[in-house]
Amino acid sequence: PGLEGEVKVDAGQRVFEFLLNALRLTDGFRERDFQTRTGILPSVIRPRLAALEREGLMASDSNGRWWASGRGFRFLNDLQQRFLPTRQADGSGGRIHG
Repeated sequence: PGLEGEVKVDAGQRVFEFLLNALRLTDGFRERDFQTRTGILPSVIRPRLAALEREGLMASDSNGRWWASGRGFRFLNDLQQRFLPTRQADGSGGRIHG
């Protein structure tokens, strides 16, 4: 039994909520913080992050830190939207939107 009023958040929504906040930070986030806070392995989002880096919207370093590039900050809403989870026909959360 969960806590009264407890809401179960699916994986796609946890990713989106984390990145919604983390991408607003100039320092971005570390992959290990992503995993700690979402319970999801960074390998799940790394391909998407790398694709956004190739588009010039994200930047990274060799220590597993990711942040919105200057261009990414100018288009932050669009960048964040790229992580919206898709919805299944039954209304449940699905995989991360591509």
